[in-house]
Amino acid sequence: MDFAAHCVEIASVLFVAYVGYALGHADLRIRPTLTAVTAVVAVILHGIGKLALPHEGIERIARAVAGSPQSPILVTVALVETAGIWIPILVIRWAARRTRIWAAAYIVGAATVAASTNYAPSFDAPLPHPEYEAWLVLALVIATVPFAVGRIAKRRQRPDSRKTSGP
Repeated sequence: MDFAAHCVEIASVLFVAYVGYALGHADLRIRPTLTAVTAVVAVILHGIGKLALPHEGIERIARAVAGSPQSPILVTVALVETAGIWIPILVIRWAARRTRIWAAAYIVGAATVAASTNYAPSFDAPLPHPEYEAWLVLALVIATVPFAVGRIAKRRQRPDSRKTSGP
């Protein structure tokens, strides 16, 4: 496997970890109704994308560039194949803008981990196509500890409201 391919894998894992930290540091107040609408729209659009995308062509491109100096193209493959998920997360105002951006970045990072791992020449994938939904859950393993660190860091930055001014 080529050095560039390893760099894409490592960079995408580190990116998911950083996004976990950033989400931990973000404003996590959400609008429950719009969050539910966002989830439904994302499921529908992702399903339509899975049916409509030319998967054979995408597979050919991904297999051709995996393990080569052009392996960063796998990021584009991941972007296209998960657009039905990350576009509604960015567009629908279910949370603060920064939170939506980081949530979409998490999806793109996890999808890139999936694509770079599944299409790697050294990995004999049982399925010809990455199961992005499963990788979104598996990437939580990478993002959980940095998320907790981000939450702790954010709490430490808040001024302590229990302190009183006086002697």
